[in-house]
Amino acid sequence: LPISANVTSKGIISVVNSGLSGAQVDFKIYSTKAPRVVSKTIPANTEVKVLLDSLSPGEDSVAVNAITRSGRVSIFMLDNQKRGLRSMGADFVASAPKPSNSLVIPNIPRVAKNKKTPQILRVVVPGPVDATLKATIYSSDGSFAPIGIDGASVPGESVKDFAFLPIVADSSYSLKLEADVPISAAVLTIVGSDMVWATATSEITNTGLQIGGFKPLIRLYGKSIDVDLNWIDINGKRGSKRL
Repeated sequence: LPISANVTSKGIISVVNSGLSGAQVDFKIYSTKAPRVVSKTIPANTEVKVLLDSLSPGEDSVAVNAITRSGRVSIFMLDNQKRGLRSMGADFVASAPKPSNSLVIPNIPRVAKNKKTPQILRVVVPGPVDATLKATIYSSDGSFAPIGIDGASVPGESVKDFAFLPIVADSSYSLKLEADVPISAAVLTIVGSDMVWATATSEITNTGLQIGGFKPLIRLYGKSIDVDLNWIDINGKRGSKRL
């Protein structure tokens, strides 16, 4: 979970224990300082809300690894950013797959050319060894290495932010990161009073999705795409297509 815990952050991590016995959850917090662990006990049939600024007060760049020591819990996180009385937006932050030497952050929204607010790539290195990054942006325009990220380094057991503003024609793009040690990462986009987090995803094998909205869109990224789609619509009608 890539987040912030400074004065602008009103984010909350919700931990739901639907079991009949108590659960123990450790939150390992990464920031610009040395990692620290905060333990929480979640009673049976209870939801506990953990304030982000209580985990790492004053930190601008934070990543949290939630580790369930006992019991079975569900965890989700809402990042709510404010500056005074002005809302800077809110978004649920999806959990990221385990740290890896290679990861992909898909469907990052493009920022319009007339907007000067850069996007923020947040990288966390959970291990003690520094990471050297290789970065590639993929869009309908092709692929290129973003300036300021490709070849950069991140100290071990810490979090580092990179501001960038790629110029792409498509409405979204994907970012592939490779490193010599396992990393985790996400991209934050803030435009006006709205914000969205894009997190890394796991490789798709057999996956089920519940899709809604006026015009749902599926974007696929890969070296070679060969996907069989099977669906059932709201009226029970079945369909299929091979991409």
